[in-house]
Amino acid sequence: MTSVITLREIRKSYGSAPVLEDFSADFLQGEFSMITGGSGKGKTTLLHLIGLLDRTFSGSYLLYGEDMHRAKASRVDLIRNRYMGFVFQQYHLLPGKNVLENILLPSLYSHDFRKHTAMQHRARELIHSFHLEALSGRDIRTMSGGEMQRIAIARALLLDPPILLADEPTGNLDPENTRLVLECFRQQSDAGKTVIMVTHDPSVFHYADRILRL
Repeated sequence: MTSVITLREIRKSYGSAPVLEDFSADFLQGEFSMITGGSGKGKTTLLHLIGLLDRTFSGSYLLYGEDMHRAKASRVDLIRNRYMGFVFQQYHLLPGKNVLENILLPSLYSHDFRKHTAMQHRARELIHSFHLEALSGRDIRTMSGGEMQRIAIARALLLDPPILLADEPTGNLDPENTRLVLECFRQQSDAGKTVIMVTHDPSVFHYADRILRL
């Protein structure tokens, strides 16, 4: 399989406290990787570095062979929108927007200018896939953590990105919705996408192709 992300000797510190030290790994096309480890080991930090949300690190990061340290900010913005879907641990949904509007948010910043009707159709497909139809008329602020998590995952998948990054995506889900989400991630990986997920739950490891322990 082709290497999509190549990390070599990645180092990251907060002040004088090192979080990541000489981390190296390749993440392959069509591979479902899970990153695990104890609290404070740098799992979320690593995911943010991979997602180019934090570029204050040392070491080498190649994405499809392109050096991310050399990339300009405008190029990084384009890469994140075009190539990455990110599921945040804290959801980052917009209050005052309904389910459909929250899922459609990535299309507002898309540089490929796909037709609005196509994005609407894609969003409605995702609403159906994640059993969100009953939530369509509710305010985001009244929803449970599990409901908001499913909306956040649907949003990450809207533009069909080749890389999916997820930070503890099943932490607020019941067993049925955990299975729904992980089977979706497994399908994404089987379709050729690179899926990288942070988790502390060993009961879900069997869905992954590889486990990385920090």
